[in-house]
Amino acid sequence: MEFPLKTICTALIGGMMLLPLATRAQSDDFQTWSSIEIKKKIDKKLSFSLEEELRLCNNSTTFSKNSVSLSGTYALHKKLRLGAGYQYSYANDFDDGYVRGHRLLLNVTLRHKTESDIVVSLRERFQTDWSSAPYEYASLCLRHKLQVAYSNKSKAWSPYASVELTQALNNPVQNTIERIRAFAGCEYDITDALGASVAFGYQHTDRPLKKPKDAYLLSIGFSYSL
Repeated sequence: MEFPLKTICTALIGGMMLLPLATRAQSDDFQTWSSIEIKKKIDKKLSFSLEEELRLCNNSTTFSKNSVSLSGTYALHKKLRLGAGYQYSYANDFDDGYVRGHRLLLNVTLRHKTESDIVVSLRERFQTDWSSAPYEYASLCLRHKLQVAYSNKSKAWSPYASVELTQALNNPVQNTIERIRAFAGCEYDITDALGASVAFGYQHTDRPLKKPKDAYLLSIGFSYSL
């Protein structure tokens, strides 16, 4: 059964807008995330990307995080992709000052495209993080992301909506949902090599021993394909 783009996107965007009402807002913020990404496709199955991202918090007036990420993706099948990556970051921890962080991740993505050009993807990620913060230990988590997008090669634009849950494995309570993040946005091909994206989102973070936080997000990105 095929579902029209309008119905699917309306459901996801509506769920994202209602998400703040389902949580207890303890600390609202408006954050800006900006990124630049370079992509290289080796062949039909293998591709790599290098991305730098800058995040601002406290109503986009304070430095939060700067990161550089290197990742690769391999398509085992048109519906199944594997990925791996590494990220180095320099972040404002507020409690411990500025800290350097490292992240390793593994992805498995299931992807299905309907006859009406709707792409539904489910990405499961295993991730470990560690940093130079005092008394810090390596954290482990699973990140579950569901995304629905419209993708047509004859169109320069591709709207999408996504919801992601971060499940902590040892941080310090096991198997707890510590973050919910939702986005609605659009990607646009400026040229064959240059692309741009803009998205609006909401994030609720509730970690043990820390005050719950809610943030509204503006994400702006540019990409270049070699």
